[in-house]
Amino acid sequence: MQEKPTITEVLSRLESKGYAVKKSGGTYRSACPSHAGTGPNLAISEGKDGKVLTVCHSKGCSHQDVMAALGFERNESVESKPVKKSAFGKTVHPTFDKAVSASAFGAGIKRKPDAVYRYDNLDGGENMIVLRWNTDQGKQTRPVTKVDGGYICGTKTDEAYPIYRLPQIVKHLKPGVKPVRIYVCEGEKATDAAVSVGLAATTSALGSQNAAKSDWAALDQVATRCNGKLEIVILPDNDKPGLQYAESLVEVFTKFKSKPDVKIVSLADFGHITGLGEFPKGGDFYDLLEMLDSKTETDILQMIEAMVDETTSEAEIVEDEIAWEPFPVELLPESIGRLCTESAKAKNIEPVYVGINAIAAVASVIGSAFKVELKHRDWYEPAILWTCLVAESGSGKSPGLDSATEPLRALQSEADHESDLKAELYETELEQYNL
Repeated sequence: MQEKPTITEVLSRLESKGYAVKKSGGTYRSACPSHAGTGPNLAISEGKDGKVLTVCHSKGCSHQDVMAALGFERNESVESKPVKKSAFGKTVHPTFDKAVSASAFGAGIKRKPDAVYRYDNLDGGENMIVLRWNTDQGKQTRPVTKVDGGYICGTKTDEAYPIYRLPQIVKHLKPGVKPVRIYVCEGEKATDAAVSVGLAATTSALGSQNAAKSDWAALDQVATRCNGKLEIVILPDNDKPGLQYAESLVEVFTKFKSKPDVKIVSLADFGHITGLGEFPKGGDFYDLLEMLDSKTETDILQMIEAMVDETTSEAEIVEDEIAWEPFPVELLPESIGRLCTESAKAKNIEPVYVGINAIAAVASVIGSAFKVELKHRDWYEPAILWTCLVAESGSGKSPGLDSATEPLRALQSEADHESDLKAELYETELEQYNL
């Protein structure tokens, strides 16, 4: 029996077969030769005893199959126990610790995570656990999910992500209780900081870009069932992704059946309350507590209360932004007003769909024939109007445009015809002149 191959021999064999090998931390990445993969789906590392360890993240190819595909004899590889697979094709690890070790291996990290965040079900049972490592390249997170028979590295691909601290949050929602204020931070670290000063806080899973993928409906269902009133305060990070995170959550929360009151509190905007100077870019609630470390918990809670009180509800902002007023058809010339009214009635659309286009069409007919003299005698403006109609697809924008421009197109067609006749006459007269 030959000695087991070293990691150098394995990497050399991969490269000799045309597979590119790249190093990532303490792990090497390559395409898996067992199933002829194309991406860097195979992780290779060296165990404490010098044995080569491999994990195929794409097809779950066994270590034996990988070694055999590289031309090493099967008795040279470590005998593997049958691997149990989940319904999603992922390896089921019998214990949480083994799943953590596998996640660390996949991340190219050879130590335990710096933080473990547990996302429990409503009944308190395990659902998903997020592992976090702080590295020189920034934080790395990996989810581990509870499934039948153990744990998988990753998530259940057919389900929404759970929300953080759900069982603790819903305890505040009881029939007859006054509006319950819930804070939504961006990330578990900021959420735990908010909890540390007594706030009922939660967050979505796996980064700000996945805010809408979390199962926020569970919170809405509890609030609806107990006829509770929610006040949701979003505390985003102080950067553009943070604002996008908050806006995506507003879109989710405003669709709740329980009709919560939603506010976005930007911590950087309240220096007059906190007494702080410039708030750091990307700063969150954790950073706020660090900067207010000389303040008592009572002081901090009073500051947060003042911030929320000064913030306008998103419902009020939306109401102000979309306040509707009927299009003032009566201010248009009688003929254009009649065109708007009758066309809108015939096509079952709003008069503005015709009017906004008709105004631009009439201005284009004026052309440069007339100009408006403004304050100074050398300042003239031609009749050029830029108009824009924004509405959902199928709401009648095109029929309105057709009604407004049909008279103009008729005039243009008539002018084109007259121009063609004059051109023909000119050519005939020119020909007779040259005889």
